[in-house]
Amino acid sequence: MKLLPWRRVSDWRCIACGECCRQFTVALQPDEIARLLRLFSRGVIEVDLGKVYIRRAGGRCVFQYPKNERWLCALQGMKPIACMLWPFLPLKKPKYGRPEEAYFEHGGEAFHIYVDARCRGLSMGRPARRLVETVLPETVEIAARAKRNQVHTTSGFLDLRSSFATARAQPPVRSIS
Repeated sequence: MKLLPWRRVSDWRCIACGECCRQFTVALQPDEIARLLRLFSRGVIEVDLGKVYIRRAGGRCVFQYPKNERWLCALQGMKPIACMLWPFLPLKKPKYGRPEEAYFEHGGEAFHIYVDARCRGLSMGRPARRLVETVLPETVEIAARAKRNQVHTTSGFLDLRSSFATARAQPPVRSIS
């Protein structure tokens, strides 16, 4: 994994390519496990070495579905924190070098934000105003669990709230267990 300090990134927008949901497994927090089990069957999670993950099927997260040549998330509005944050990794202390380039202050608190360079929605260069004023603050607020709704840190390809409503009415996954 190649993590860069955020000051090397010009901007980021989710392009709904679906690669993050294809490349990675998503470890779940206890509240996220409870929420998924309450809304869906046990077949949407899997346990491995004592950790609980979102199940993958066909090489992808079971909640990912194609729409208009893009890959969208049926968990919009209730995605696990790991999904909401990707490709950003906000930390209280620098962990991956270049602390001065990773430093970001928001709400009077210091953070060190790194970005996973594998994300295809990144553009490299001098940080744009949008990244600094909207994307990074929202990332920090989501990490602190001070904010649940995503505006700037998710795909804007279609009205995802209506997609989520459809997904809740008809979950994209049948019970596997």
